[in-house]
Amino acid sequence: MENTLVGVGRPILTTGTAATVGFSVLLLGTLPMLHGLAILLCVGVICCVLTTFLLLPPVLILGEKFKRKI
Repeated sequence: MENTLVGVGRPILTTGTAATVGFSVLLLGTLPMLHGLAILLCVGVICCVLTTFLLLPPVLILGEKFKRKI
């Protein structure tokens, strides 16, 4: 489990950061609709990354417990 968390943490953070930076480029556009969309997408990606970091360890622990019982 520890190897999984160490190996997966950096790519998840990097991907989330890249997506957030990419979507934030929409803020430079002239259409007001794009500004709202950019904010919504950035907040959504950040929430997904945080949820992944909060839920991944407990799910892995539960998976190990059930694997031992089988």
